[in-house]
Amino acid sequence: MPSAKCRMGIGTGRAAVLALLLAGLMLAWPGAATGQQGDPPPPPGPVPPPPTVQPPTSTQPDTRTIRIQTIGFDVGGVAERQLRDMATAGGGRYFPAANEGELLAALGTAAGVTLTQTLTAEKEPNNTFGTANPAAANGAISGSIDPQRDDDWFVLDVDQPGLLDVKVTNVPPDLDITVRVFNGEVYPICDWLKPVKPGAETTGRVDIPRRGRYFVQVVDGGGNAASAQPYALGLDFHPADGAEPNNTVGTATPIQASGEYFLSILPLRDYDWFTFAVPQRGAVHVKISEVPADLDVHFRLHNAENYPISEWVNPLRAGAEVEATLDLPAAGNYYLVVADAADNARSPDKLKMALTYQAGDKHEFNDRFGDATPVDPNVRLTANILPKGDVDVYCLRVDAPGAMDVAIGNVAANLELQFRVFNAERYPITDWVNPLRAGAENRETVDLPAAGLYFLIVQEAGADQRNEAPYSLQLAWRPGDASEPDSTMEWARPIQLGQAVQGTILPKRDQDAYVFEVAAEGDYTVAVTNVAAELDIHCRLHNGENYPVSGWLKPLRAGAETIETVKLKPGRYYIYLVDGGHDARATQPYTLTIAPAAAAPAPSP
Repeated sequence: MPSAKCRMGIGTGRAAVLALLLAGLMLAWPGAATGQQGDPPPPPGPVPPPPTVQPPTSTQPDTRTIRIQTIGFDVGGVAERQLRDMATAGGGRYFPAANEGELLAALGTAAGVTLTQTLTAEKEPNNTFGTANPAAANGAISGSIDPQRDDDWFVLDVDQPGLLDVKVTNVPPDLDITVRVFNGEVYPICDWLKPVKPGAETTGRVDIPRRGRYFVQVVDGGGNAASAQPYALGLDFHPADGAEPNNTVGTATPIQASGEYFLSILPLRDYDWFTFAVPQRGAVHVKISEVPADLDVHFRLHNAENYPISEWVNPLRAGAEVEATLDLPAAGNYYLVVADAADNARSPDKLKMALTYQAGDKHEFNDRFGDATPVDPNVRLTANILPKGDVDVYCLRVDAPGAMDVAIGNVAANLELQFRVFNAERYPITDWVNPLRAGAENRETVDLPAAGLYFLIVQEAGADQRNEAPYSLQLAWRPGDASEPDSTMEWARPIQLGQAVQGTILPKRDQDAYVFEVAAEGDYTVAVTNVAAELDIHCRLHNGENYPVSGWLKPLRAGAETIETVKLKPGRYYIYLVDGGHDARATQPYTLTIAPAAAAPAPSP
């Protein structure tokens, strides 16, 4: 940009702030008017027609990054905090200015132009730190090494950590001007900055570790030369991001779990700590972009106890973007620390950090039996596997034995969702039911052998994947017949001779027991009809002492009827019905009839 020299006299207070804001708007507004104050008015005459607006030649969006810079001239308190917040939110910098030199430097840096102030001359004596001349952190001052062994001391104040560029120009040919920077305790914070030869410029960068007062000492390196010719000492302070100081967990900058933030790794070995809270477990995606070429930025996540819960996430190379999704195992506070991986580089340029919070489902926390989510046995719900290793436990209650259809759908492509059912004693009553592949639906019918409480666990088979996309879980409960439980002699269902009764083999391995009385000895026909195609129903008769008095009466095939005649004496009898292979079930009811042989029902057509 072209250089513009100016001298300015600026007052303080609200008027100064207003003037500064107006100046800032003129500098920042794209396509601002270029006419100068005092331009002659247009000549009189008819008003020309408005210019023809040409359609845009491209529909490509303007992707240039817009950053907001703010300058506070002689402000403090609430106004200064507001300006800092505006700059931080806009990815820019806040520039404090307490005098003309600082204001010119801040305006020039913020607007991208060079505003050169008239050099301020040193005032002797300034040979010790106690007599140091005040200097602007962004400005220039002239001095001379005269007589021999003359020391020139300057003092400056900075309001945050950063990087100080030091440059000495206009050096007399006989002098090798050497510079060193001290902290407020007058302890050196850098080695001597030296020129390559007498008369050469002296340049260097000095890390400023914290806000406060600093001293700059300028001497002739050999202490054996002097010159009345003034040198020019230029100072250019690059402040760290507005969140500083945040180098420790105790000074972590509060942020939201979703949002964009700007930061800088400055000074050397800077660590930027941030803290955020989440209302429930889940994950956070972190992406750091716009990385300066010499920085290999990495980050790590800590829990509320400041214990690391992730490894350092590293980029592929210096200057590369770095991103990862990190698990948040519980609701609460977390800390994110960002640094240069080797602690050997820094930059005043801003990094862009974007966080995206991914919430777990509303049923969390339900990873354990004791925290199981109660559901209806005919429920349809959605949930997700988040964070990695998430386990979803549901509990349900049924009032009779039966079977339950379990269907898991809408599964994310990277998830392999499996499930298993446990009884009230938390003992598994099924194996893990697995899908054919990752992303596939998973369906199975599960037998519930008794009324009571059951648990259903859904999890990712490898426990090494996560996804915020919800899966669907649908349960469909099919109870056994109304006589259940009726599987034993004690629970046997009373029936009358000649009475047609219905029952179901549900769940698998279900056994139905019936009890009846015989008054006269004779032949009796046992008929099991209306049998579901998947069942081969076997039946057997027992006497009053529950001792078998017949073999198993069997059908010819699955789905076929069983009709057999048996000879019975007077007394009490029990009959038991089961599926022959104990490997099938059906909701379709069968029909059982026991009657004297002459009155037995005809076979079904």
